[in-house]
Amino acid sequence: MKTWRLMLVVGLIAAGIVPAVAQAPPAQAPQPAQPAPAPQPAQPVQPSQVTLRYKFLPGDVMAYRFYLTGQGNVGISGLPAEAQAPGGQLSVPLQATITVAVRMRVLGVKPDGVATLRNVVDAVTLSGNASFQGQSGSMEVSVDAKGQHIKMNGKPVPQPPDAARQWKKMNFFGKPFVTKMDARGRLVAIQPPNLEMFKKAMPGFDFSTFYKSGMGNQFSLPEKPVSVGESWQDTVKMPLPGVPTPLAMERTSRLMGLEKDAAGHTLAKIQQTFNVNADNLTINVPVPGPSGQTTSFSLSFDRLREAISGPLLWSVDEGKPVRMDMDVSFDMGISAAIPLPGPQGQVQPQQMQAFAAFQGKAAMARK
Repeated sequence: MKTWRLMLVVGLIAAGIVPAVAQAPPAQAPQPAQPAPAPQPAQPVQPSQVTLRYKFLPGDVMAYRFYLTGQGNVGISGLPAEAQAPGGQLSVPLQATITVAVRMRVLGVKPDGVATLRNVVDAVTLSGNASFQGQSGSMEVSVDAKGQHIKMNGKPVPQPPDAARQWKKMNFFGKPFVTKMDARGRLVAIQPPNLEMFKKAMPGFDFSTFYKSGMGNQFSLPEKPVSVGESWQDTVKMPLPGVPTPLAMERTSRLMGLEKDAAGHTLAKIQQTFNVNADNLTINVPVPGPSGQTTSFSLSFDRLREAISGPLLWSVDEGKPVRMDMDVSFDMGISAAIPLPGPQGQVQPQQMQAFAAFQGKAAMARK
């Protein structure tokens, strides 16, 4: 693994030469000794370039909490008349907060810097407030190793009798799964939790690549040492079910500066900007039918735009992220012909549109 290099500025010391005189000067009265000048405090020297890398240590534990909070609006238009929605449109303003707790333990590190990590997602909590037609309410959903817990307007919602049994089949919270990550933070290999269950639900979809793209691209570390003010770019490709071409997320990172924390560690401040613009994207959604047959219908993303931007603090000395704060904006519009029963009981397609917009803050911090 490369280490970041210091380039020290060396000052030139001018040596003065006192010429000899032919005659000795007249004797002078003794002068009092002058005090020596006080030593100047050493000035911290910042490196001109840094190499940004994970520094994995066997047995080390990295624990983080992720936050997302903001407000938005979701809804559907094109509803049939019997839906009793004004103008055939249902629109719900909402506020939402999501927290996720994650732990990673380093099991071992190869000479090339690839580390084997034991990962655990401890819990996810979603809480929100929404209003519709003059009425408002709140909901909180939390999931952990013990199960899922739902509250409506502050009151627990009873779960179905078989909820605990079903949760044991699909739950992966608190259960470890193993990944391999290189020193730049890219996932080399992953065994996703409950992979077989997802393969049955969507046969043929590459879930391993999906997980690698989603989990291994939170941070973009440059290939080479970088100087303050230098930028680097990369593209994150995220496969989606029913889409032949992966969704591309363009990312630009820039080293904004170097600073010291209270412990004297060098922190790199990196500005990251993500952009997704995938208008006119079509997804074929499989629908299980009777007798094991599968049909599909198409969803058209009339617009799919996402922008994420904000600073990341990276500990150069420790080789791990410290904190991330991002502004998030999301705008999506989907149209599809949904098969609905007609007046005489026949099934006929109903052209409907779903929309969602969200603006908020995302953050990641050490636990």
